Amino acid sequence: MTYAWPNKIIHEFTDDELADAIERNEADRDPVIRDLVRDCTREWERRRGITA
Repeated sequence: MTYAWPNKIIHEFTDDELADAIERNEADRDPVIRDLVRDCTREWERRRGITA
């Protein structure tokens, strides 16, 4: 089953959408999905003050 990414930019994802996207897709081998997960992770960290 394919994950249905929210139809908005990553900065507009809710915290729940970010967590869900990361959790469901962190092991995906597709390079495009890996980039999306990396961007979601960066946004998650930014919101928590872990990174700039």
